[in-house]
Amino acid sequence: MTKNGGIKVCEYQKDGNITGVFVFNKINNSADGIWASTKNNTEYKFQLAAKDTLLPAIDPAFHSGNRFGRYSYAYGKKGYQGEVTISEIKKNKISFSISSVTGEPGRNIAEIELDTIAIVNNEFVYKVPGSDSCRLNVKFYKDFLTVEYSENFGNCGDLFGLNATVDGIFIKNN
Repeated sequence: MTKNGGIKVCEYQKDGNITGVFVFNKINNSADGIWASTKNNTEYKFQLAAKDTLLPAIDPAFHSGNRFGRYSYAYGKKGYQGEVTISEIKKNKISFSISSVTGEPGRNIAEIELDTIAIVNNEFVYKVPGSDSCRLNVKFYKDFLTVEYSENFGNCGDLFGLNATVDGIFIKNN
């Protein structure tokens, strides 16, 4: 969701690189907005008409061994970039780390150093060390994971560099 109530949708490659961003101004029986390239900052206006179609729901339940590895995203070479690594310690317990940097010219860092946690139903809630209320909700899907701040994320912003964040959608790299 954007600040003015619109919706932002990112295009991802298999390696987590974001190639374009759709920003929808209005969605009713039609939709309009702007598509922007992360490679060369080109923008195009678009308008979409409604069409009845059926999309299958994403099922977060999958074999636990599929969640281990590296996940990433990147808004081009000069934009925001992030990475999550997941390793198995034992059944339903993992080690993980999360890092992200803001775009150029002044890159700032948000980082969760290597730690361990138990997983319940392909997700976990992590209390960030050094804070009273900063918690992350991490949820695993078949080929990606999401990191979101809990509703009462408190002073998470004080833990990371200016405008740096660890929340987002991270694509699994095979």
